[in-house]
Amino acid sequence: MAVVAQTSPVISQASPGATIAEDPETQSPKRAEDPTVLSLVRKGNRFLELGDLASARLLYRAASERGSAAAAARIGKTFDPIYFQRSGVRGARAALAEAVEWYRKAIEMGDETDSRQRLERLLSHLRTAADAGDAEARDVLEAVAE
Repeated sequence: MAVVAQTSPVISQASPGATIAEDPETQSPKRAEDPTVLSLVRKGNRFLELGDLASARLLYRAASERGSAAAAARIGKTFDPIYFQRSGVRGARAALAEAVEWYRKAIEMGDETDSRQRLERLLSHLRTAADAGDAEARDVLEAVAE
């Protein structure tokens, strides 16, 4: 069962002062030199800081399609309930399966450390929620186990 985001065109508001800790230069050296990828990620970061998840996702997706593992990780973050909670995202619903999928893509693309840590935290969060009776968390865990 796939869980999809339910967002409005207005999307969300991050709390003032929420920042993007990751730097686009942390991606592989080959991709870090690509000015198009850097520009896409930086613009995505600006939209994310403004709380515009939809626009950030579009830019990160374009950078990811050009090989940026860091951008794929950032897409995962835009669906991650842990990120939502920590940054104060409002007006959007986390999409658990999407977050897992994008973190896995980022790992496959080479963003081993950060994405793996985020994925492990998210899966731990899902297991806790499923143990507490959250049907959606249980469904996502079952789907990602396949």
